[in-house]
Amino acid sequence: MRISSLAILLFLTTLLPSLSFAAEKKYSISLKDWPQDMAAKIIKLAPEITGNDLSVENLNTIIKKLDMNLHFTSLRLVKNNSGNDLLLVGEISPEVKKITFDGLSTITDSEALVLMGLNVTNILDEENLRAGVEKLGQYFHDLGYRFAEVSYAITSDSSIAKNINFRINKKEKTKLVDIQIENLGQPQIQKTIAKNLQKKYRLATLNQDTLNKISAKLRGLLSTNGYYTTQVPSPQIIFSADELTVRVVYSLKPTQRYHIEVINSLRDHISLEDDVLKLSTYYSKDQNMASDLAEKLKAYYVAEGYPHINVPTFENKKDDRIFLYLNVEEGPYTEISDFHITGQYSREENFYKKKFFELASAKVQEKVYLKEDIELAAKNLLIFLQNEGFVNAKLTRVFISTERENPSNGIVLIQLEEGRQVRISSILYEGISESNLAPLKQVANLEINQSLSLFQLELTLLNIKNFYEKSGYIEYKLLNENSDLVTYFDNNEKMDLKFNIQEGPKVEVQSIIIDGNTRTKDKLILIELDFKVGDILNPAKIEESISRLQRTGHFNSVEITTLEKDTSVSQRSVIVKVVERDPGIRVLGVGLTDENKGTLHGYAGVAYRNFEGWGIGASFRSELNYNFADIKYLEQKHTFGFVFRIYLIPAQGLEPALPEPTPFQTFELIKSLRPIQRSFLLSRILHP
Repeated sequence: MRISSLAILLFLTTLLPSLSFAAEKKYSISLKDWPQDMAAKIIKLAPEITGNDLSVENLNTIIKKLDMNLHFTSLRLVKNNSGNDLLLVGEISPEVKKITFDGLSTITDSEALVLMGLNVTNILDEENLRAGVEKLGQYFHDLGYRFAEVSYAITSDSSIAKNINFRINKKEKTKLVDIQIENLGQPQIQKTIAKNLQKKYRLATLNQDTLNKISAKLRGLLSTNGYYTTQVPSPQIIFSADELTVRVVYSLKPTQRYHIEVINSLRDHISLEDDVLKLSTYYSKDQNMASDLAEKLKAYYVAEGYPHINVPTFENKKDDRIFLYLNVEEGPYTEISDFHITGQYSREENFYKKKFFELASAKVQEKVYLKEDIELAAKNLLIFLQNEGFVNAKLTRVFISTERENPSNGIVLIQLEEGRQVRISSILYEGISESNLAPLKQVANLEINQSLSLFQLELTLLNIKNFYEKSGYIEYKLLNENSDLVTYFDNNEKMDLKFNIQEGPKVEVQSIIIDGNTRTKDKLILIELDFKVGDILNPAKIEESISRLQRTGHFNSVEITTLEKDTSVSQRSVIVKVVERDPGIRVLGVGLTDENKGTLHGYAGVAYRNFEGWGIGASFRSELNYNFADIKYLEQKHTFGFVFRIYLIPAQGLEPALPEPTPFQTFELIKSLRPIQRSFLLSRILHP
């Protein structure tokens, strides 16, 4: 549970009489009852706590800082035996410093945590841990490790820091040793299908993914052999005594066998059968396939510009099969040849024609006659007009047809009633400070009796938001954006605008608190920030700072907030909270190719990216290629890399002669420096 600022103030207020607080008195805080490591962490977060002349305001600030960063369940100050000494008393929730996995494969550590529904904030809850372990165990069970076991152990790193280790013992996979097909009615075809499945999936791991692939393959084999109405059932799974091997049996219901063929089309029949009808995987739940397949062909031809397509079907039976024929009567290819927009509107007809095609599908833009696409483009044209402020616009008629004498010519007639464009009747600004009212009106750029489209209104809202955020009002809100921002009246020809704004305070950086960096130096983080103490804070500076810190490669996540968020306090403490990435990397791989009739490839590498917390990195990679066929030669390649950062800061008391450099500059190993120069440079980096 978080401790609110109001609760802290109430607590201090009730404490005032008992401690005989007076304006001239100063106080000190004792940490004698806290473990040494916790006391050091408290002092790091609030160094002013060591002072002997703390005011009531200082006490309030210290309590807020500690509560925000250390997740206390309770926290208070109590009077010591005598004098003005106070004791800091509280209970703190443990925090997780490290989460590790042993025996994990197929997914990464972070993916496993997502799968388990765990993170650093909820992982210490015993119920969440048990549920997460069950989910991870089920994941490996679904992969085919039926006897996988997942356990965990919690160890202490300090008074409040905990480490959690998950151990995965996957054990053996369950293998698929036999696939059987029954009751198809055609022994030879049944045998061929089973043999095909055995060849592809025998000895595969039994899991849901494998069963799905077998079912999909079986569907294709049945369709290829004409069994379009034969359903693929759920298989019977038969385990061996030790459950390490399994047999799968598909018991089918005999159905009619078909041969389906497209005839008389000017297009490639095989392409229509494979790409349009998808006969290689086609399945029908009933015997009436002809109408379904004919409709698929019709839809394809209509989308290609053949509105008069007709597909009659006929069938005959020969031996054990029914031969179904789809007779394609294409009709003429049709284009839009006659297109008019009539009615009452304020602009030229060509303007609306051009806009119609801009809002239409790609094929309609090429004048292809597609009735549904043309209807949709007409609706889009109406929406465009309404967004432009013609709220009363309507389509009184949309006529789409082809010429009776010449069906290859398409006719489109749209009758449009534009109506009057809405105009601004009044503009009301609420919640605006006097100093911001004039510049805000200039940014909004709105006037009484001005016509206004929804596009312009959206742009105005964006300009207002940018105005406040750039000025440092990071908690700006438009309170009525989704309610009474616009009110229409007088037959929707006039509108009232009301901007109900919550400005919030103009935020200035009073102090910067770094949290979560157990390895990386504070200085490395501070130098990447796009703001400093005394600056006005805005979202652009926050986003740029987060981006810079993430680009260093040292952090998994970066969060920047203020300690006094959602309060009226203007001068704020900015909290930069980071989660560090493991600086060590190890890679290993082997492979075999047919290069020079047979070459074995292998590589291994190690890297460390954050020596001494200053972003200094070193890497080594070794690659080996050995041809064991013709050349029989071992090729070796070894690469060493070194990366360090130089922080360029002007001498104290001097203005820089050149423009301010970038926050950090990254260099590869600089071979041009002599050894003594490199040693001097590194010593300055390691010990600035």
